[in-house]
Amino acid sequence: MSKNVGRIDGYTEFVGLAEARESIAQYFSSANYSITKDNVFLTAGGSLAIWVTIMLLANEGDNFLFPSPGFPLAGVIADSIGL
Repeated sequence: MSKNVGRIDGYTEFVGLAEARESIAQYFSSANYSITKDNVFLTAGGSLAIWVTIMLLANEGDNFLFPSPGFPLAGVIADSIGL
């Protein structure tokens, strides 16, 4: 990430503040598994988290199963990317 992010434009890093990601990484690390801030991606809410996850896991035209009842926007997000 650029060292100027936030200093000159007022924005934070897209993946979340480095300090917050580091704190989360330390909290969830264990003796068996070490997590670094580079393994943590923070979103601004559930919809963005679902959208990012679907974009990482699926390709256009794939079948994706969602629980019903479930998160109401999951289907809308899937439709918007051609699933």
